Amino acid sequence: MNIPAIIEIGITMDITIFILSSMALIVLIWIRQAKQESKTGRVHKTKLVHVRATYFSHPIPQNAKKDIFPNGYSRQDYHAYGADDTAIDYFGLDQLSAPEPGVAGIVLMKFFK
Repeated sequence: MNIPAIIEIGITMDITIFILSSMALIVLIWIRQAKQESKTGRVHKTKLVHVRATYFSHPIPQNAKKDIFPNGYSRQDYHAYGADDTAIDYFGLDQLSAPEPGVAGIVLMKFFK
């Protein structure tokens, strides 16, 4: 019998079972929340926001459109997905660890929920 191999297999199985059970728990919590929302009829309502003109509502200068961030994407890439300069600066989308433009919108939607 190879005891170290058996121990390694056991540890691998324990880690796998832990990960799968954690994922199942998260799914069950999501399902429970969805059922509670459907029972109570609670719907996420949007708030009416009054927007006034600011510096960021004006067109961006041509040289700013070509800014390339450390993560490899440009300011214009994030603008194409709906992020304005305020969101780019506030959420750090111009940092090295920022998500790509297509994913950033999903991340921001999860942040505001």
